[in-house]
Amino acid sequence: EAGQELADSQVFVGPFGPSPRTILALVRASVRGAEAEAPRSRLWALALYDSGAAPRRAPAHLQDAAPLAVAAVLFEDVDGDPALEPVVIARYDGPEPFFFSAVLDWNGFSYVHHDVEARLVGLATAAAVRRVLRARRAQAAGSGLGDDYCARGEELLFGFVTARGKIAGVCRTGSGGVVYRFGTPDHIELAFPSDSGGPGERFSFSYYSRPGGAANEGMETGDLGFSSGGFEFHVYFDYSAVADHASYGVRVRNLRTRQETAVHGVAWRGAIRRIRDVAGLREP
Repeated sequence: EAGQELADSQVFVGPFGPSPRTILALVRASVRGAEAEAPRSRLWALALYDSGAAPRRAPAHLQDAAPLAVAAVLFEDVDGDPALEPVVIARYDGPEPFFFSAVLDWNGFSYVHHDVEARLVGLATAAAVRRVLRARRAQAAGSGLGDDYCARGEELLFGFVTARGKIAGVCRTGSGGVVYRFGTPDHIELAFPSDSGGPGERFSFSYYSRPGGAANEGMETGDLGFSSGGFEFHVYFDYSAVADHASYGVRVRNLRTRQETAVHGVAWRGAIRRIRDVAGLREP
């Protein structure tokens, strides 16, 4: 259509919806607002159905951005039905590049966005997205851990995903204890105190918040600490309302060499404040 162009000529044919020959095309359209000095770029996924009936199109825009590029496209069985779901990883350019994945699901009438998208925010590669989707499918099948690394009967308190697709999760167990896990769905690198969790006394926790938004220099900061295998770990979350920015991840210090490294998160779930409800946490 007028004002649209194919994005990198990405056109795919496959069982994406009601037909074994559904055509999926990615296009980029220029959108100029009434007060905008320059047009914005909007990414659309257009599905053309070869279903034996009249062809239909179901545009599903990801989000406005300037500019917007397609980082990767993959097709996965997200919900267990016979059709594959298109997954479009889009890159948003700015001071810090940001990635958002759109998962398009056929609902019988059109493509709609799948709620699994919230689990994929910040993941930049197809491999990282597949890791999270595999973990989610394993949980749905009743085996393994979920994509937040909480087992059945556990509750996610706070967790995050790294740029390399690794997941950290602080989970409350059914007995009221807490467990921290870090790694990939194929390999959990650390579970503390163990996969079955342990009492809050094994952890230290500090938390402070100041409400009132930017006008009151609002902020929130939390730190969950523990020691294991000669290392000291600190799961942290820091938010500034003035900058409207949050930083979070885990800092690791070698207790012998005193060397410290940090693994930063790119998307978080839960809330660091929820850890306060765990019984027995020590002060730092």
